[in-house]
Amino acid sequence: MPPPRVAWVMDTLDVSFACNRQVDDALIARLDGAIAAMRADGSMARFDLR
Repeated sequence: MPPPRVAWVMDTLDVSFACNRQVDDALIARLDGAIAAMRADGSMARFDLR
């Protein structure tokens, strides 16, 4: 099966994450790390994210 591809972009929008204050600090650190890794490997740009 071929990988998914963008067929047509109708609009773009900003995406944000919000977490409850009770979310464990270790989980927040993992999320931050994942976002940093996506910036570093170009994933954010491929999905038009900042």
